[in-house]
Amino acid sequence: MKTYPNRNTRLIFLVCATLLTASVRAQESAPDTATPVQAKDGGVASDTVFELSPFEVSASKDNKYMPTNAASGTRIALPLESTPLAISIMTSELMKDKGMENINEAIRFMPGIRRNANNSDQFTIRGFQARAARRNYFSDAADLSEGRGRNVSAEIERIEVLKGPSTVLFGFGNPGGVINIITKKPLNKQRTSVSLEAGDFDLFRGTIDVTGPLAKLGEAQLLYRVIGSYEDSGGFRDFESRDQKFVNAQLQLNFKRTQLRTEVRFQDLKEHEAFILMPFEPNTGTLALPERSYNTAGPDTYANQKQITTSVELTHTFNEHFSMRAAAARDEHYYDAVRRVGAQIPANQVPLSMASTVVVTGNIDDDKRAIDSWQVDFTGSFDLPFGKLKTVVGASSTDAAARIATFVNNNLPQRNFPIFNIAARNYSVGNLSDYVPQSAGTTRETRLDKVYYALGTLTAWNDRLTLLAGVGHGTSETYIKQVLATTPADVGDFKVTKPQFGASLRILPKTFLFANTSESASANLRFPDTPEKGKSYDVGIKVAAEKFSGSVTYFDTTRENIQVQVFNGLTGTTTFELSGEEQAKGVEVEFQYFPSNQFQLVGSYSYMDTEVISDNQRPARVGTELPDTPRNSYRLWAKYTLDKGPFKRAWIGVGYLFTDKMRGNRNPANFRIWTDSWSRIDASLGYDMKIGKTNVNWVLTMENLEDKDYIDYMLIRGRPFNARLSATFTF
Repeated sequence: MKTYPNRNTRLIFLVCATLLTASVRAQESAPDTATPVQAKDGGVASDTVFELSPFEVSASKDNKYMPTNAASGTRIALPLESTPLAISIMTSELMKDKGMENINEAIRFMPGIRRNANNSDQFTIRGFQARAARRNYFSDAADLSEGRGRNVSAEIERIEVLKGPSTVLFGFGNPGGVINIITKKPLNKQRTSVSLEAGDFDLFRGTIDVTGPLAKLGEAQLLYRVIGSYEDSGGFRDFESRDQKFVNAQLQLNFKRTQLRTEVRFQDLKEHEAFILMPFEPNTGTLALPERSYNTAGPDTYANQKQITTSVELTHTFNEHFSMRAAAARDEHYYDAVRRVGAQIPANQVPLSMASTVVVTGNIDDDKRAIDSWQVDFTGSFDLPFGKLKTVVGASSTDAAARIATFVNNNLPQRNFPIFNIAARNYSVGNLSDYVPQSAGTTRETRLDKVYYALGTLTAWNDRLTLLAGVGHGTSETYIKQVLATTPADVGDFKVTKPQFGASLRILPKTFLFANTSESASANLRFPDTPEKGKSYDVGIKVAAEKFSGSVTYFDTTRENIQVQVFNGLTGTTTFELSGEEQAKGVEVEFQYFPSNQFQLVGSYSYMDTEVISDNQRPARVGTELPDTPRNSYRLWAKYTLDKGPFKRAWIGVGYLFTDKMRGNRNPANFRIWTDSWSRIDASLGYDMKIGKTNVNWVLTMENLEDKDYIDYMLIRGRPFNARLSATFTF
């Protein structure tokens, strides 16, 4: 049975929607004191709008926090307010001001999205696994077969999250949604940016970003962009450290209506990786909290990653009605590690007063993953007697291969690792000759996914009504070979056709009602003949006023045939199983308020009512909440900039985060474990100055001002108080 009392999710949605609409009416009734934009000749500038390429996105000219359109939901840039989809966006400006070091910090400010992995960038959306983020629509090789990957914030222009099933455009995916990273592209104006950052936990990070025109080739122009970053840091846990090198190099040829862009990315990450789950006993829900620096890994453990990505993208505008985009990418990811893993308290050490050790095993990983992908989109724009029609027709292919080799040592010199007795701990990884292949041995996987799709939006009734309809057809072929398994080889394939429908209606000059419904399908690699299926519908309201924008969305999503990863804390092995059916429904709120050029307020709220409908393997889970899914969570960020006096252009920012209590982590075997609710206050101080022709931006970021000790996600502790100072020089 659920621990929470039953609540009316629809009532919460109606209350939030009413408040949102009331704020717009109040703003409309207030006098407009904005100053008209002056033209060069001194008159008022015209209202002429120059459209971007249908594949490009932009932020507000007045405030870089506020995006004006998005492309992830439809593959073409459409106004956010009238698009009948729930889309959350994080811009690089907000990431910089908030001092967000990585995508994990950025994602936590979006409603209904949580990090959901120990040492990799994987996420859940609306309680369901969404895995890793895509990059410019392409899948990350590290995400294949439960891999470990990391993103680099230096290349991120914005992060778009499309909520709900996304099979129509993104192929096979999760019903909660998909995360798409839009990276920085070459600019036609010379610009150099150098950033230096230092802080607690021995942090040093340096970044350089250089872009501009490289050559004039007749009527064509060649642009370039090179982004490089280096990080050397420790951590608040024992033996924790990372050394990360990254470079992104791009060339872009602009010729009349054609753009050709090539890109090469390289990431080299070396970590003394911490195994950071807190000690637990799954049958009773016992959770122990040793000292903050607790880490079962030791000085001889490591985790190395290398990623090499090459891509090419061609866009061409035939005329005012037709455009096309063609892109291809190859992504390779290599991972090798020696780890000490384990957080499970033996059953004979319960209750908590008797808990003294966890069972630790040694793991050696040697993995290689690669993905070859291509995408082709054709867009059309047509003026009809009753409205304007925009269409997208396209296809995509993903050809993936992985070799996963894991070796286990269940006889470390100290298999029972002390939780509280620091002096008695032994961090040895044992003899490498004692490591034996995991039960199934080396796993080799290949998967070929192909998707064909068509989508259209019709804007009519003096731009008051927007209708969206689409259909996607996909085929998936999977081959798995496990040398030591009972069935060494397994082959599976399936075909699906999924629809998507949506509508948006402008009920006030700046207010839109919207609704959509869609379905999803996803290949289960370990069960290739049984795809995961999902369906969802959203109903909401959006506001896009001059100084205020926001949305309130009610959603109801289900999925079935769920592949789950089960880690056995006593043997150090990982197995996979098929679960039954799960449901998530709730309300998501986002808003941005800019009453003046000096003050900015950004916030989000998520209410999630989740439930395990059926579980073929663990019937006791039926009726319980989904793991790592808090009932309530909200985030606020306020920034105030001084515009007078000696500290003109100085600013202060304050953030507040709250997360409700929740069940355990994504391992379904741990569903009896609860973690407490928590709140955190962050702050930033900034100063923008000019030295000659160089703009200098100083930002002091302070996280967890009250130094609270809390479980952030899964069974992983949040960071204690820490501060970082950065200086960015742009010229």
